[in-house]
Amino acid sequence: MPPRRKVTEFSDNGMDAATERWHVNRGIPIVWLIGSLVIGIAQFGGLVWYAAQFSTRVDIVERTVPLIAQQGERLTRLEEKVVSVQATASRIEALLTPVKTR
Repeated sequence: MPPRRKVTEFSDNGMDAATERWHVNRGIPIVWLIGSLVIGIAQFGGLVWYAAQFSTRVDIVERTVPLIAQQGERLTRLEEKVVSVQATASRIEALLTPVKTR
């Protein structure tokens, strides 16, 4: 019975894993290699497509930011008007409510 190897040492042909070099042999089907190549190309194409879509999104954001900035200024002016209306309403309410005497 051959000596047992450690679980961390793996070799399918009995050679020492540290001295073995990577190589392609006839055990790997050509269909598998072609399939791997096609999948790799498809993934690269997907990455390029994603980058193009990302660029498009950035362009859209760059065009809409100036429009949103104008809305922010309008909102600030509106908030100031609301505060002044609230102050006026408080003064009117104070004048209309009767003063309670003790």
